[in-house]
Amino acid sequence: KYISFDDMVAIADSCRSAYVAKERKKAGFSDEEIEHFQEIYKRFDLNKNGEIDNLELQNILKEFGWQPRSREQQTELMNKIDNARALAREAGVQDVGSDGSPTLRFWTFIQLARMCKTEEDKASEAKLRELQHELKFTEGEVEDFRQVFRSWVKRSFELEGRSPPKPQDNVPETLSREMIRRLMRSLGTSLSPSISDVLDSKIQSLDEESRLETA
Repeated sequence: KYISFDDMVAIADSCRSAYVAKERKKAGFSDEEIEHFQEIYKRFDLNKNGEIDNLELQNILKEFGWQPRSREQQTELMNKIDNARALAREAGVQDVGSDGSPTLRFWTFIQLARMCKTEEDKASEAKLRELQHELKFTEGEVEDFRQVFRSWVKRSFELEGRSPPKPQDNVPETLSREMIRRLMRSLGTSLSPSISDVLDSKIQSLDEESRLETA
């Protein structure tokens, strides 16, 4: 059977609409990331009913470092959950539960995860801009340092015989003090005892501020 041009356009439009709806449902995450979230969601869904309660949610958020740390943040989280339900409905998900419910279903969790991830990314970028301003580096210099840092993170895993974490694992890229010293030497820096002391002091202060990682 032959189809007309108008029929072909209608089919293409239908396929495009289905694709857009699918992507909205996934909240911008890849298929691999969705699978990773499903594995974690199922692991924390202790009674296997397809829902997680507030305590189970706290444990999942802790897995990613997104858990609320104050009463104010806890209240904000409850508002985010209702916003996530609204976004899931807009994405075509029918069964998202009622607003204000203490339980959370998977596709609502995905929308919540996107909100938390976006906030985390914005905070990382703000921290990087602050550090860039403090050290008076250009954008190009910061990007060069980022690539050098990441290459040494990869090398540290190789030296330890470990596989680097996948992006969806949400594991911060960090270096040990010894690897930082080796990185500095690779840049041609001579680490005299006095400079080593200064470096150790700076590493300690950055580590205490949770800044000893790449953004």
